[in-house]
Amino acid sequence: MQTFWNTNNGGNYGIYYSSNVGQNWLPLISGLSAKTNSLFSIDTVLFAGTSGDGVYKINLSTVGINNNSEVNLKEFQLFQNYPNPFNPITKIEFELTKQSSISLIVYNIRGETVKELIKNYLKNQGKHTFDFDRSNLPSGVYFYELSTSSFKQIRTMLLIK
Repeated sequence: MQTFWNTNNGGNYGIYYSSNVGQNWLPLISGLSAKTNSLFSIDTVLFAGTSGDGVYKINLSTVGINNNSEVNLKEFQLFQNYPNPFNPITKIEFELTKQSSISLIVYNIRGETVKELIKNYLKNQGKHTFDFDRSNLPSGVYFYELSTSSFKQIRTMLLIK
């Protein structure tokens, strides 16, 4: 599991990473022209939102970072929402192989929580579907995260009005 951090070193903005929970930090990218205000990692891609300079997309595999954590599909699986893109309702589906306390949270591109659909709630084993209605949100890219105490998975969805 990688941890990412952004910093400003005398006007030289950069992103650092740690693969050992913050004990050691290595530079991932430096010399950015603007401060990053949000970081998202999906599979082998890191998105860095900035203050006034857009969003950087960094392919982690090309800079030598490999995600060595094994996905524990025996615990749960988060499926891609459908329909995607959506307007204004989509279904988010996940499957649990055992009873688990879970959270299902939706974020905007800035990393701000849009909606906590499920917060530390004990769900039974099986397939679960949740209708997500966002009539009041603007068009854009949103992320939804399913997490337990030991694992999390994030997927992307697109709202088009």
